[in-house]
Amino acid sequence: MLAAGSACGPRAAWDLHPAGERAPPSPVSRTPQCRAQEAPGPRHGGRKLECHVPSPPRRHPGVFLAAALLYLLAAWLSIGFLRGPDDVALIWLPAGIGLALVILFGARAAVMVLLLVPAMHALLAPVPWSFLPFSMLANALGALAGGAAYSALGGTASSRLTVQTGFQILIGACALAATSAAIGTLGLVLSGLAAGEDWPTKALAWALGDVFGVIALCATLLLCIGALRRRQQGAAADGPLAPRRGWLEYILWSALSVAAIALVFAVGARSGSQALGLAGLPMTMLLWSAIRFPPLLTFILTTVFALVVATLTGLGIAGFRVPSGAVESAVLVGFLCITMVVPQILAGAIHENRVAALRLLRRALRDPLTGLPNRAAFEEDLRAALASPSARPLLVAYLDLDQFKIINDTLSHAAGDALLRELAGLIRGALPEHAYLFRLGGDEFAVLQPGFEDEDPQQALEQLCERIADFRFAWQSGLVSTRASVGWVLAGEGEVDAGALLAQVDAACFTAKELGGGRVQRADAADAAVRERTSAMHWVMRINEALEQDRFELFCQDIAPLQGDSPGRHFEVLLRKRESTTGALLAPAEFIAAAERFGLSSRLDTWVVNRCLDWLEDHPQQAAGVRLCSINLSAASLVDPGFGRFLQQRLARSSFPLSRLCFEITETGAVSDLGRAVDFIRSLRALGCRFALDDFGTGFCSFSYLPQLDVDLLKIDGSFVRDAADSPLALAIVQSIVQIARVTGRQSVAEWVETPALAEQMRTLGLDYAQGYAFGRPRPMAEYFAEAEIGASGLGIRPQLEPASED
Repeated sequence: MLAAGSACGPRAAWDLHPAGERAPPSPVSRTPQCRAQEAPGPRHGGRKLECHVPSPPRRHPGVFLAAALLYLLAAWLSIGFLRGPDDVALIWLPAGIGLALVILFGARAAVMVLLLVPAMHALLAPVPWSFLPFSMLANALGALAGGAAYSALGGTASSRLTVQTGFQILIGACALAATSAAIGTLGLVLSGLAAGEDWPTKALAWALGDVFGVIALCATLLLCIGALRRRQQGAAADGPLAPRRGWLEYILWSALSVAAIALVFAVGARSGSQALGLAGLPMTMLLWSAIRFPPLLTFILTTVFALVVATLTGLGIAGFRVPSGAVESAVLVGFLCITMVVPQILAGAIHENRVAALRLLRRALRDPLTGLPNRAAFEEDLRAALASPSARPLLVAYLDLDQFKIINDTLSHAAGDALLRELAGLIRGALPEHAYLFRLGGDEFAVLQPGFEDEDPQQALEQLCERIADFRFAWQSGLVSTRASVGWVLAGEGEVDAGALLAQVDAACFTAKELGGGRVQRADAADAAVRERTSAMHWVMRINEALEQDRFELFCQDIAPLQGDSPGRHFEVLLRKRESTTGALLAPAEFIAAAERFGLSSRLDTWVVNRCLDWLEDHPQQAAGVRLCSINLSAASLVDPGFGRFLQQRLARSSFPLSRLCFEITETGAVSDLGRAVDFIRSLRALGCRFALDDFGTGFCSFSYLPQLDVDLLKIDGSFVRDAADSPLALAIVQSIVQIARVTGRQSVAEWVETPALAEQMRTLGLDYAQGYAFGRPRPMAEYFAEAEIGASGLGIRPQLEPASED
């Protein structure tokens, strides 16, 4: 059937998607079809996509009785008021009803038409018995021919309202008219009702009357029946496909239409020759209706307008003159057909565009896996809810599944997708009717509950987490389960920023995961864990912004030889961030923790390696004096295949001698994934690079892992070096590490050497190098190389000016 969606009616101040929305069902034997249905919420527009398996139209006896009465009524109108000058009906409305019935119910409807024609002649238009068989066959076979042509072009009983469907009906009308006219006029001639030489004009009049009947009634009936069926199925009669229009526009349209019709009557009464021409004025109103109003209303108005004009013409009243011949009849019917077809095609084209736009909107606002509204819909609905005082207090909750990646990696993504669909139904069923569920992407969901006045949100969400934890999903031969972490906030009265609210809830959810998962965490600014998480999230944005705007800078700090004079520069490359607002420089301690926490450390390492090598390659004279350039790498970079590939490619095209390049890795970073760290070190040592183990002594089981890590230097953690003068334990640890370095053929480096006395102590203990404020502060790379001398004589010790920095 044709199903025309109509415009959405007045909507609430804000719209949401109900938690009770049904996700698309699993594939079944028949193809599921979807329809738009108004949901109790607003935007996008509070609609839900209900999917159902189409069932054949029900053959209720009342339907056929109503069709029979409508057929006879149309025949009475055509015969009684719309007769032509040659006694052939000017228009034949039953043709449109017959074709609509054949499209809806198939060939059996032609049998009903075959039986109705004798009743119609007996009651309304008696004819000779010799003509009756021709009339019956003309109407029945014409409807069959029209239905066959419609089906051959791809039309079905459930076809949607499109321009293509309109042309399919028009072709069906032509096939119906040709078949019916050929049989009917043959009967007129053979039964003596028309002369043989009049056959062409009779056939033309007959065919035009049939075409008019199909254009006037067929599509309109199909749309009406489609609307009734959708209403019986529970769908909204007024869908979200037409623009918003209020009663004022309807009233204005009606007033102007009445004025146009009154003008036609007034002018027609004075000058009948202009009446038909002025009939074009109401057509303008029909075009307005086609653009602004629901298609069903436009089709009905078009049909009524054409019937009124045809009736007035057939009766010869209000200035409309009865056509005096076949040519005038053809012109009149052709004009009326065009008057109907243009608004109908326009309405169909606009409706088709709106349907396409709505599909794109649904695709943009709906998650295809679960059928739930997606992140874009959530953010829009959240802003709308916050703008509505009636929605307060508003419960906003983030829900993130714990260890979901393990399910994807071990059981397959198909298992993960199936679990998400099941959990979406479980969560949706556990929420109140006035709560709304969204899938934000991956394993993240969100809940909005306006006007929250129920029990404690913490308790309700903990019960939801328990239901998720208790859920078991059968996959192949095993059971799959998971847990969820939830962060929530209750937005009360007053102005609330949506972005700030989302940041708080996200921080609370992440805090719940970091505390072990399977728990509920309120977004409370006073909570230290949430506050720290929120601060870290802000740092993520600042780091990304600094990378995009190139606001990081490279600094260098000397690594001074302690045991004799070693030619060339030994230095460590350090990273600083330049603040965009104040211009202040921030040390890595301010942002490295956030970078490592949120997976940005590899990006920072990439930036440092690129910039450092670029500078050395662009300044070959200064680079020639470099003996050792030490660059820090994060633990994430050691196990990141993408960073490994980048580093291999970047070093392969570098002109700087790789034997003078040293990468510093932390002990804890190397031990966290020892196998991959060993492979990483081996691959770069093959290119000639050197390695240093940074912060050595702070990790657990440091000595047991040392034989597996092929490094050149051990950098003793500064906390031991700083306390060596006062703490016998710290001194013993430093001495032990120096001895281990000698035994294993490695060199040792002391960090945080801040005073000449401490530097002398380290030299006495046998350390090979030392680094700290005693030898120089970190300086911008260009400034560092601009100095002619590495340091003063002897150890190159510089006076301590400021407290030490833990670079």
